[in-house]
Amino acid sequence: MRLAEQELAAGRVAAGVAEVDKLRVPDVVPSRRLLALLLAAGQEDRARTLASQSGAGVERLATALVDVDRRAEAIDLLRHHLDGLGREAAWEEFNLYMLLADLLVDAGRGAEALALCRSSEYWPERWVATRLARAGNLARLRAMADVGLIPAQRELAALLAERGQFAELEDRTRRGDEYAAKQLVVLGRTDLYEVASDRSRSGSK
Repeated sequence: MRLAEQELAAGRVAAGVAEVDKLRVPDVVPSRRLLALLLAAGQEDRARTLASQSGAGVERLATALVDVDRRAEAIDLLRHHLDGLGREAAWEEFNLYMLLADLLVDAGRGAEALALCRSSEYWPERWVATRLARAGNLARLRAMADVGLIPAQRELAALLAERGQFAELEDRTRRGDEYAAKQLVVLGRTDLYEVASDRSRSGSK
């Protein structure tokens, strides 16, 4: 793969394509850079063929298309791939669903993103929690975390740690939030973790 990238980057398209053609086996996932180079060289069919062998390849091609301002084509690519898999694959391909939902929202197609969310029970909670974390919306994350939604608990704990809000992490650990507890350990705040855990155990007696 590295040789194909080098040839294409140097403008030796024929040589690069020859190397790419050797990669068409199921266990090869093309790099995002290779796919971008193929697009730039006008070798879109090869990029699509190579990427279509795996969900990871499709995700990288979609991202490469977005990088060159071809968002609508990235959306179509993801839709086509996911429609071909069926709903039973939603769990295995949740990253693709989340990427598609992101692209739809960013393109002002919120209604389509909502319809996509309603079509699956596996990934929407995780996607919503991720969007809220990116926006820094602690209030909404807290509301979701407090009713036991694990993706929200995970994202909230990470955001609180990033902002240095250790008191809230300690409080959530005391109330049994394992993701808050893990963040305290990762941060090396074992003092707070131990105190919060002791209080949690005492409160449960």
